[in-house]
Amino acid sequence: MPGSNQDCYPTSRIQKGLVLQCDGQDLSEEGVGFGVPVLKTGQEAVFPGSCVWKAELKGDCATIEAEYSMNFVRRMAVGGRRIDCRTFYRAREWLASQYSRHPKLRKGILYGAELSRMVMSMKDAFVEVPTVGSVKAVYSIMDDSVRVGLDLRGVPDGHELVVMNEQGANHFDSYKDSDELFLEKDAIGSWDEVFSDRASFIDSKNGLYFALTRVEGARMMRGRELLSDRLAWAGLAYILTPGTKRFSYTIRLGRT
Repeated sequence: MPGSNQDCYPTSRIQKGLVLQCDGQDLSEEGVGFGVPVLKTGQEAVFPGSCVWKAELKGDCATIEAEYSMNFVRRMAVGGRRIDCRTFYRAREWLASQYSRHPKLRKGILYGAELSRMVMSMKDAFVEVPTVGSVKAVYSIMDDSVRVGLDLRGVPDGHELVVMNEQGANHFDSYKDSDELFLEKDAIGSWDEVFSDRASFIDSKNGLYFALTRVEGARMMRGRELLSDRLAWAGLAYILTPGTKRFSYTIRLGRT
Protein backbone atom coordinates (compact mmCIF):
# COMPACT_ATOMS: atom_id res chain seq x y z
CA MET A 1 0.00 0.00 0.00
CA PRO A 2 1.16 3.62 -0.46
CA GLY A 3 2.96 4.78 2.64
CA SER A 4 2.00 7.58 4.99
CA ASN A 5 4.74 9.64 6.59
CA GLN A 6 5.85 8.83 10.14
CA ASP A 7 6.27 12.20 11.82
CA CYS A 8 8.87 11.08 14.35
CA TYR A 9 11.64 11.09 11.70
CA PRO A 10 13.26 14.09 9.95
CA THR A 11 12.40 12.48 6.59
CA SER A 12 8.68 12.52 7.37
CA ARG A 13 8.05 15.26 4.76
CA ILE A 14 9.36 13.07 1.92
CA GLN A 15 6.68 11.31 -0.13
CA LYS A 16 6.81 7.56 0.47
CA GLY A 17 6.25 4.80 -2.04
CA LEU A 18 4.77 1.37 -1.28
CA VAL A 19 5.29 0.07 2.26
CA LEU A 20 4.87 -3.33 3.88
CA GLN A 21 2.44 -4.03 6.68
CA CYS A 22 2.21 -7.01 9.01
CA ASP A 23 -0.81 -7.48 11.28
CA GLY A 24 -1.74 -3.85 10.73
CA GLN A 25 1.73 -2.52 11.60
CA ASP A 26 3.59 -0.30 9.13
CA LEU A 27 7.07 -1.83 8.76
CA SER A 28 8.68 1.11 6.97
CA GLU A 29 9.77 3.30 9.92
CA GLU A 30 12.12 5.90 8.33
CA GLY A 31 12.41 3.94 5.07
CA VAL A 32 10.91 5.63 2.02
CA GLY A 33 9.21 2.48 0.73
CA PHE A 34 9.45 0.63 -2.58
CA GLY A 35 10.02 2.24 -5.97
CA VAL A 36 10.80 5.79 -4.86
CA PRO A 37 12.84 8.01 -7.22
CA VAL A 38 15.60 10.34 -6.02
CA LEU A 39 17.47 12.72 -8.34
CA LYS A 40 21.12 13.56 -7.75
CA THR A 41 23.47 16.20 -9.10
CA GLY A 42 26.84 15.54 -7.51
CA GLN A 43 26.02 14.87 -3.86
CA GLU A 44 22.87 17.06 -3.86
CA ALA A 45 19.75 14.89 -3.71
CA VAL A 46 16.25 15.97 -4.71
CA PHE A 47 13.41 13.96 -3.16
CA PRO A 48 9.71 13.67 -4.03
CA GLY A 49 7.65 16.02 -1.90
CA SER A 50 4.25 15.02 -3.25
CA CYS A 51 2.56 12.44 -5.43
CA VAL A 52 -0.71 11.90 -7.27
CA TRP A 53 -2.03 8.34 -6.87
CA LYS A 54 -4.53 6.33 -8.91
CA ALA A 55 -5.46 2.74 -8.02
CA GLU A 56 -7.27 0.02 -9.96
CA LEU A 57 -8.09 -3.61 -9.12
CA LYS A 58 -8.25 -6.22 -11.89
CA GLY A 59 -8.68 -9.83 -10.76
CA ASP A 60 -5.75 -10.83 -8.58
CA CYS A 61 -3.65 -7.80 -9.55
CA ALA A 62 -3.87 -4.32 -8.06
CA THR A 63 -2.35 -1.54 -10.14
CA ILE A 64 -1.28 1.78 -8.67
CA GLU A 65 -0.21 4.65 -10.88
CA ALA A 66 1.79 7.45 -9.31
CA GLU A 67 3.38 10.70 -10.47
CA TYR A 68 6.08 12.04 -8.14
CA SER A 69 6.97 15.75 -8.06
CA MET A 70 10.69 16.13 -7.31
CA ASN A 71 10.79 19.22 -5.12
CA PHE A 72 12.36 18.55 -1.70
CA VAL A 73 16.02 18.93 -0.66
CA ARG A 74 17.80 18.27 2.61
CA ARG A 75 19.07 21.27 4.57
CA MET A 76 20.30 21.77 8.13
CA ALA A 77 18.86 24.04 10.80
CA VAL A 78 20.28 25.44 14.04
CA GLY A 79 17.83 26.60 16.67
CA GLY A 80 15.00 26.46 14.16
CA ARG A 81 16.84 28.67 11.63
CA ARG A 82 17.89 27.11 8.34
CA ILE A 83 21.56 27.18 7.35
CA ASP A 84 21.93 28.74 3.88
CA CYS A 85 25.73 28.84 3.65
CA ARG A 86 26.92 27.36 0.34
CA THR A 87 30.40 26.55 1.78
CA PHE A 88 28.80 24.56 4.61
CA TYR A 89 26.89 22.36 2.16
CA ARG A 90 29.91 21.86 -0.08
CA ALA A 91 31.86 20.60 2.94
CA ARG A 92 28.93 18.39 3.88
CA GLU A 93 28.76 16.96 0.33
CA TRP A 94 32.49 16.21 0.45
CA LEU A 95 32.10 14.36 3.76
CA ALA A 96 29.14 12.42 2.33
CA SER A 97 31.26 11.33 -0.64
CA GLN A 98 34.04 10.16 1.69
CA TYR A 99 31.49 8.31 3.81
CA SER A 100 30.23 6.43 0.73
CA ARG A 101 33.63 5.66 -0.77
CA HIS A 102 35.57 4.63 2.34
CA PRO A 103 33.80 2.12 4.62
CA LYS A 104 36.66 2.17 7.15
CA LEU A 105 36.13 5.89 7.75
CA ARG A 106 32.37 5.67 8.29
CA LYS A 107 32.39 5.25 12.07
CA GLY A 108 34.66 8.24 12.54
CA ILE A 109 32.72 10.45 10.13
CA LEU A 110 29.40 9.45 11.70
CA TYR A 111 30.73 10.07 15.23
CA GLY A 112 31.99 13.51 14.23
CA ALA A 113 28.74 14.40 12.52
CA GLU A 114 26.63 13.32 15.49
CA LEU A 115 28.89 15.21 17.91
CA SER A 116 28.53 18.36 15.79
CA ARG A 117 24.76 17.94 15.75
CA MET A 118 24.64 17.64 19.53
CA VAL A 119 27.03 20.52 20.29
CA MET A 120 25.44 22.92 17.79
CA SER A 121 21.84 21.62 18.20
CA MET A 122 21.67 21.00 14.45
CA LYS A 123 18.74 19.17 12.89
CA ASP A 124 17.78 17.99 9.42
CA ALA A 125 15.27 20.19 7.63
CA PHE A 126 13.68 19.09 4.35
CA VAL A 127 12.58 22.15 2.44
CA GLU A 128 10.49 22.65 -0.68
CA VAL A 129 12.17 24.02 -3.80
CA PRO A 130 10.86 24.68 -7.34
CA THR A 131 10.02 21.34 -8.94
CA VAL A 132 13.08 19.91 -10.70
CA GLY A 133 11.18 17.24 -12.64
CA SER A 134 8.64 14.46 -12.35
CA VAL A 135 8.71 10.67 -12.41
CA LYS A 136 5.74 8.46 -13.30
CA ALA A 137 5.51 5.01 -11.76
CA VAL A 138 3.23 2.01 -12.24
CA TYR A 139 3.13 -0.62 -9.47
CA SER A 140 1.54 -3.97 -10.37
CA ILE A 141 0.91 -5.76 -7.08
CA MET A 142 0.45 -9.53 -6.77
CA ASP A 143 0.46 -11.77 -3.70
CA ASP A 144 4.19 -12.53 -3.94
CA SER A 145 5.62 -9.72 -6.04
CA VAL A 146 5.45 -6.09 -7.09
CA ARG A 147 6.35 -5.13 -10.65
CA VAL A 148 7.67 -1.56 -10.80
CA GLY A 149 7.74 0.41 -14.05
CA LEU A 150 9.19 3.93 -14.15
CA ASP A 151 8.79 6.58 -16.83
CA LEU A 152 11.74 8.96 -16.48
CA ARG A 153 11.09 11.24 -19.42
CA GLY A 154 10.22 14.04 -16.97
CA VAL A 155 13.75 13.98 -15.50
CA PRO A 156 15.96 16.78 -16.88
CA ASP A 157 19.35 15.99 -18.38
CA GLY A 158 22.34 16.07 -16.06
CA HIS A 159 20.65 14.31 -13.15
CA GLU A 160 21.55 10.86 -11.88
CA LEU A 161 18.51 8.86 -10.82
CA VAL A 162 18.43 6.47 -7.87
CA VAL A 163 15.46 4.17 -7.25
CA MET A 164 15.06 3.45 -3.54
CA ASN A 165 13.50 0.30 -2.04
CA GLU A 166 13.52 0.70 1.73
CA GLN A 167 11.67 -0.57 4.76
CA GLY A 168 12.38 -0.19 8.50
CA ALA A 169 15.79 -1.08 9.95
CA ASN A 170 14.42 -2.41 13.25
CA HIS A 171 12.37 -4.95 11.30
CA PHE A 172 14.66 -5.82 8.38
CA ASP A 173 17.87 -6.57 10.25
CA SER A 174 19.42 -9.29 8.04
CA TYR A 175 20.78 -9.39 4.48
CA LYS A 176 21.35 -12.39 2.22
CA ASP A 177 22.34 -12.72 -1.42
CA SER A 178 22.71 -15.43 -4.06
CA ASP A 179 26.49 -15.62 -3.41
CA GLU A 180 25.62 -16.93 0.08
CA LEU A 181 26.72 -13.73 1.80
CA PHE A 182 24.77 -13.35 5.04
CA LEU A 183 25.05 -10.20 7.16
CA GLU A 184 23.25 -8.96 10.25
CA LYS A 185 22.63 -5.49 11.63
CA ASP A 186 25.69 -3.17 11.53
CA ALA A 187 27.67 -5.66 9.43
CA ILE A 188 25.33 -4.91 6.50
CA GLY A 189 26.94 -1.49 6.03
CA SER A 190 25.33 1.76 5.02
CA TRP A 191 25.95 1.97 1.25
CA ASP A 192 27.80 -0.83 -0.54
CA GLU A 193 27.51 -2.21 -4.06
CA VAL A 194 25.88 -5.59 -4.65
CA PHE A 195 27.50 -7.82 -7.28
CA SER A 196 25.41 -10.97 -6.77
CA ASP A 197 22.46 -11.72 -9.06
CA ARG A 198 19.87 -11.56 -6.26
CA ALA A 199 19.80 -9.82 -2.89
CA SER A 200 17.26 -9.79 -0.08
CA PHE A 201 16.46 -8.21 3.29
CA ILE A 202 14.89 -10.33 6.01
CA ASP A 203 12.57 -9.41 8.86
CA SER A 204 13.58 -12.21 11.24
CA LYS A 205 10.88 -11.43 13.81
CA ASN A 206 7.92 -11.52 11.41
CA GLY A 207 9.49 -14.08 9.06
CA LEU A 208 9.26 -11.84 5.97
CA TYR A 209 11.65 -10.92 3.18
CA PHE A 210 11.85 -8.79 0.06
CA ALA A 211 14.29 -9.50 -2.76
CA LEU A 212 15.56 -7.76 -5.88
CA THR A 213 17.70 -8.93 -8.79
CA ARG A 214 20.38 -7.08 -10.68
CA VAL A 215 19.13 -5.30 -13.79
CA GLU A 216 21.21 -4.54 -16.86
CA GLY A 217 22.08 -0.87 -17.10
CA ALA A 218 21.91 -0.23 -13.36
CA ARG A 219 24.12 -0.70 -10.32
CA MET A 220 22.54 -2.19 -7.21
CA MET A 221 23.41 -0.96 -3.73
CA ARG A 222 22.54 -2.26 -0.26
CA GLY A 223 22.37 -0.39 3.02
CA ARG A 224 21.00 -0.22 6.53
CA GLU A 225 21.24 2.58 9.10
CA LEU A 226 19.77 2.68 12.59
CA LEU A 227 20.54 5.68 14.77
CA SER A 228 18.35 6.79 17.71
CA ASP A 229 15.34 8.74 16.45
CA ARG A 230 16.95 9.95 13.21
CA LEU A 231 17.75 6.94 10.99
CA ALA A 232 15.87 3.64 10.66
CA TRP A 233 16.02 2.30 7.09
CA ALA A 234 17.17 -0.87 5.37
CA GLY A 235 17.01 -1.70 1.70
CA LEU A 236 18.30 -1.89 -1.83
CA ALA A 237 18.68 0.79 -4.48
CA TYR A 238 19.31 0.95 -8.21
CA ILE A 239 21.62 3.65 -9.60
CA LEU A 240 20.60 4.18 -13.20
CA THR A 241 22.75 5.02 -16.18
CA PRO A 242 22.37 8.75 -16.99
CA GLY A 243 19.86 9.32 -19.76
CA THR A 244 17.73 6.28 -18.93
CA LYS A 245 14.12 7.02 -19.92
CA ARG A 246 12.38 3.86 -18.78
CA PHE A 247 13.25 1.34 -16.09
CA SER A 248 11.44 -1.69 -14.70
CA TYR A 249 12.13 -4.41 -12.15
CA THR A 250 10.37 -6.86 -9.86
CA ILE A 251 10.34 -7.01 -6.06
CA ARG A 252 9.83 -10.54 -4.74
CA LEU A 253 7.97 -10.88 -1.43
CA GLY A 254 7.66 -13.92 0.79
CA ARG A 255 8.03 -15.66 4.11
CA THR A 256 11.21 -17.23 5.40
